[in-house]
Amino acid sequence: MSAAQPEASTALDRAYFENLARFSDVHWWHVARRELAAQALDGRVSPGSVALDAGCGIGATLPVLRSLGAGAVLGVEPSFDACRIASANGTASVVCGIAERLPLADSSVSVVVSMDVVEHLIDDDAALADYARVLAPGGIVMLQVPAYRWLWSAHDDLVGHRRRYTARQLRSVARRAGLRVETSTYYNAWLLPLAALIRRTPLQRLIKDSGESASYVNPRINRVLLALSRFERWLLRRFRLPFGVSILLVATKPA
Repeated sequence: MSAAQPEASTALDRAYFENLARFSDVHWWHVARRELAAQALDGRVSPGSVALDAGCGIGATLPVLRSLGAGAVLGVEPSFDACRIASANGTASVVCGIAERLPLADSSVSVVVSMDVVEHLIDDDAALADYARVLAPGGIVMLQVPAYRWLWSAHDDLVGHRRRYTARQLRSVARRAGLRVETSTYYNAWLLPLAALIRRTPLQRLIKDSGESASYVNPRINRVLLALSRFERWLLRRFRLPFGVSILLVATKPA
């Protein structure tokens, strides 16, 4: 995302988002991420309420918000190509815009979801402040971001990250926006040793990184990785994890 305006389309954008659209329904990373969002928001979306996915990408999470009970589902996304794909499924209203200046009225939504978005932004404080602005009192915000600056690698540069967080840093950003943090936890803990090995050792030179967040995975490997993610999600129902390559945060806007 840009802090200035929605992004103009490029051939690279089109190829990236079309590839994402082909694989996101089955790719373990994206399936697990949507299932974790559904678990975190289960019972928190009031019937008939308005839910927003800020930085919705190709709109894969929009049906999840609908299934949780939202009466109206909105998506905001800076990429014109992603907006086109997200709008095509017809499950939600999708507009091109940026997280730091959402094209919505104050206190107009009850749920804001923003997954793997704020780490791309020039000003994450501005984005969280705008999430709080459009959120109705008592509404809920759910964020997912990558963890640990020490895991920074060429992949982060390739996909346009500006930062990686600790759980404490993410809580601080949310609180500066006037939100009340209910819970925050690391996840994808089982991936941390592999990520450290690949990103912090000479092994990284042997692995070509295309920057794609979804691509073909051998079906058997895909099933194993998804099973590991689901086992971890079962653990997250019982306690917070002290480490992982990603962070989940849930906060509310004081009434």
